[in-house]
Amino acid sequence: MDAPVAAGTQVASVTLKAGEEILGEYPVTTRSEVPQMDWGTALSLLTKALFTL
Repeated sequence: MDAPVAAGTQVASVTLKAGEEILGEYPVTTRSEVPQMDWGTALSLLTKALFTL
């Protein structure tokens, strides 16, 4: 899925199993809008991650 993504959009699902028995299936939705990432944001996140190792 490509960004931007609107709030409330289903982006995945989770299946809860016990062995082979499916106990439930649940949607995973965005709580808020997910903007498209730009190079500046990506570089900032990478820099923060490198300095927290």
